[in-house]
Amino acid sequence: MATQRLVRNLGDVEGIERQSLSALNLPQSTYHGIRAAAEKYPDRAAFLQLRTGAVDEAPTTMLYSEMLTRLHQTANLLHDLGLGAEDAVTLLLPILPDTAICLWAAATTAIANPVNSFLETDHLVSIMKSGKAKVVIGCHPSIEPTSWPRIQEIRAKLPDIIAIQVGGDGTDLEPGVIHYESAIANEETWVQGDWLNTGDLARMDGDGYVWHTGRAKDLIIRGGHNIDPALIEEILYQIPGIELAAAVGQPDRRVGEMPVAFVQMRTGEDFDEEAIKIFVRERIQERAANPVNVYALAEMPMTQVGKIFKPALRMEAARLVLQRELTAMLKHTVAEAVVVVAADPTHGTLASITLTGSHDELTAKLKEAVRVYPVRTEFTENK
Repeated sequence: MATQRLVRNLGDVEGIERQSLSALNLPQSTYHGIRAAAEKYPDRAAFLQLRTGAVDEAPTTMLYSEMLTRLHQTANLLHDLGLGAEDAVTLLLPILPDTAICLWAAATTAIANPVNSFLETDHLVSIMKSGKAKVVIGCHPSIEPTSWPRIQEIRAKLPDIIAIQVGGDGTDLEPGVIHYESAIANEETWVQGDWLNTGDLARMDGDGYVWHTGRAKDLIIRGGHNIDPALIEEILYQIPGIELAAAVGQPDRRVGEMPVAFVQMRTGEDFDEEAIKIFVRERIQERAANPVNVYALAEMPMTQVGKIFKPALRMEAARLVLQRELTAMLKHTVAEAVVVVAADPTHGTLASITLTGSHDELTAKLKEAVRVYPVRTEFTENK
């Protein structure tokens, strides 16, 4: 960090400006300056946000440590979307903490291109084309009404642009749009000293070539045993009727996670879970990697760059096991439970459980039953 200098008057400013940049010992980049400040003052407030401006409103506080984590997550999201040093990220955002974070993350990973959302659409499209923009970030209409309609117009003219929406709960997204809060909640927080931990797994062969084999966060950890999902997926793709396949970890009360698989069948092909499980069981090299369940999907969730979106599958796997557990417990009662699992900026993943017709004693038993699963739960009762 630069040596502290007091700025009390114009003379102090002029004195600083007379020095060469090298003498000021400035950080290597904006990112390095932010990281150094966050490491020095992790528990200080970086942002105080007043959402409505009401006299009695308590501000929402984001600490420096939280800000740096979100910056890393956002930069990693952009990296996962395939952005490089020559690509631009266009930002049509109002003044928000996330606006600054997206700006810094874009500058760290690619090229930041903040623009005025009040410009005419053709003008914005021209700027984005000349800047080679691959991503545009806007906000939900509940935050600011002009940003997202403008992005909708841009998407009509630039159909290949990747659109990210800040705010909202992600339930009213248009097809192909990425919900910012949900996406970054599943990103690693990649930086160790001067090394960027990308979370990629690879092997080096005898000729010195490095082969990418997957992502560390995709590993299934069964009772401390690391399972590479590729072991399961390679076998699943040998089944002629399967179009797409992915293996993920499903929460388990005893060993933390159990391997399960999701498949999308080819048009006209029937799904037979038992036949698929037998096929895999006869060929799998690691007994612990044998999937305990295989689920069929009408359509596999995909990212904008054409990869299977495994965070959505992990959330669906968690929903299925919790729903199954609670439904079994409520079988001989009039109560019902509905489980929704979604990304959460605080907990990473949150299972929201809505109970209808339950009572205090039964609710307590249900909470105790799901407490042992490695996923945060939240109960709401409709009596």
